[in-house]
Amino acid sequence: MSFWRASALRGLRRASTFAASTPAALCRSSIAHESGKAERRPVQWQHPDYYKEEKLEEEMRRVLDVCHGCRACFDLCDSFPTLFKMVDETTAGEVSAVPSSSFKDVVDQCTLCDMCFSVTCPYVPPHPLEIDFPHLMLRYRAVEQAKASGSAPTNHEAAAEPFHWPHEHEAAEVDEGVSRTLAFDKPSALKQALLDTDRVGALASRVAPVANWALARERGTDKPRPVRKVIESVTDLSAVADLPSYVSPSEQLVNSNLDGVKVNTNAPAYASRPKVIIYATCLGNYNKPSLGLELNLSLRYPGIYPFGSAGKAT
Repeated sequence: MSFWRASALRGLRRASTFAASTPAALCRSSIAHESGKAERRPVQWQHPDYYKEEKLEEEMRRVLDVCHGCRACFDLCDSFPTLFKMVDETTAGEVSAVPSSSFKDVVDQCTLCDMCFSVTCPYVPPHPLEIDFPHLMLRYRAVEQAKASGSAPTNHEAAAEPFHWPHEHEAAEVDEGVSRTLAFDKPSALKQALLDTDRVGALASRVAPVANWALARERGTDKPRPVRKVIESVTDLSAVADLPSYVSPSEQLVNSNLDGVKVNTNAPAYASRPKVIIYATCLGNYNKPSLGLELNLSLRYPGIYPFGSAGKAT
């Protein structure tokens, strides 16, 4: 039997233990994707149970076990190849043999793009398995942040409500001797500041020529400038990593004036008055505004109005 077929059969067997993977249930999930009626549960991020590590660990094992058996998201972000590789490298070939500390690698690879939930996963609500991979990754990071700060943003009103998390009372299967301790980072204040890419971009763009000189390689070579070695020693940011350059504030996407570029009213699409919101993001605003500008202009030609000022969402 091929590896992929064996994995698929394992996934079906696991799903049957939840009494959820009937053809009708799978069909309902597919219809939910196609009709846009996938149900997303509210995130109870102010409930104390949301931050309990043992509950998080149980849910991580449940969801990752389903993902391992299904593998429909193998071609999305690196979270899934990372998960599948760590499972395949165990002797048992099951999530039950993976130590919980390894789950951090899966979380770190997630970009929260939401493609798995929105497009691929056949087990999203209203399917009884209620798989919401992005929300689980968000929960892990919330717990990590709460541990790093020493407090969680809970309140009494939220605590009075019953905490709902799918199958939270079902015990996960774990092989004997496998650690169930989750791993969390505790970044320094400097690293926390560097994670605020909007603030870093705003500051670096004000001194764009100096910042770009410091971040670039020495002219005519592949060697980083000495200042990059200093940055590496302080921030652990590799001196040889390629970093994007910055543009001055006048060149940023949000400050671009495209009011003189009209939407093509003669285009067939214009009749329905379609609108598109362009989210500039830090990269599109501070580093590569040309991407947003080109997209903005290209949308106007077929009669589509880019919503907001020069790509800035409103």
